Amino acid sequence: MLSQHQSRKQVLVKLENLQIFLHPKLLILIEAAQLSPHRHVLEPWIKKLKLASKEAENVLASVESSKHETEEEVDSHSPYSELLNFKLPKDSSDKKNLMKSLENLEDIVNEAMTFVGLLNLPSSRNPKPTQFRETISSPSSKVIGRDKDRDDIVKLLREDITTGSSSYTCNSYSVIGIWGLGGSGKTTLAQYVCEYEKSLQEKYFNLVIWAYFSPDFDIYDSWKKIWGFVFKEACPDFIYLEEIQSKLEEQLRGKRILLVLDNAWYDKRVSVLNVQQLFIPLRSAKSGSKILVTTRI
Repeated sequence: MLSQHQSRKQVLVKLENLQIFLHPKLLILIEAAQLSPHRHVLEPWIKKLKLASKEAENVLASVESSKHETEEEVDSHSPYSELLNFKLPKDSSDKKNLMKSLENLEDIVNEAMTFVGLLNLPSSRNPKPTQFRETISSPSSKVIGRDKDRDDIVKLLREDITTGSSSYTCNSYSVIGIWGLGGSGKTTLAQYVCEYEKSLQEKYFNLVIWAYFSPDFDIYDSWKKIWGFVFKEACPDFIYLEEIQSKLEEQLRGKRILLVLDNAWYDKRVSVLNVQQLFIPLRSAKSGSKILVTTRI
């Protein structure tokens, strides 16, 4: 028999997975199936996926409704900070029905994904056409005339988080911003800083990670990229976000990290939940870790 705390955590894990991963995947699977040349044989599945999507929307709507009914103060750094105000149904049968619904949605998505491989449907993880160019951590050419700017940033990266001038701090890391007009050299400066940090014989940061923030930002894809920097290998496919999160936290524990987040556009759809979640694995990092963000003004 699960305790109330365990039961609540289990539901929150599944709700987070539904909100961030399963529901978007359902929508993309529906669109992919409808565009498939095999649509005539997929009609029963399309109908099932649409019903599942509607069920997912109803569950998430009930979460949103429940959040507005409580005034609880929550920990903003919790992986479930957007969901912690959700009140579990009091009736045990309602709790069971909620869990059953969440598990059913997981099963439907997992089954539907088998058709992606069998029928060559476009996967939800295929890159979308975009006018934005993803960046890397190394400058494309020799950087001239930016040494002072680089040194100023490097100095900020070494400031103590309790006395520094960073724009945001938590127990283990602080955030520093590079902002300016498009084409003003923000990315080049961040790349120059990364190149300098990686060239040091005595490393100040145990690990330098580069993450590009595209307009179609996806927390799962971003964590997979971070995984590559951390483990030096391709990230396996995980069903639950918490799996990759916990493994990253474990690997980063006690290490001083520099995470560079390039091209962080302000977008209400992703700015609060996804960016906060991107930082979650750094909670276990050594104090003095830094997040360097480039953004337009």
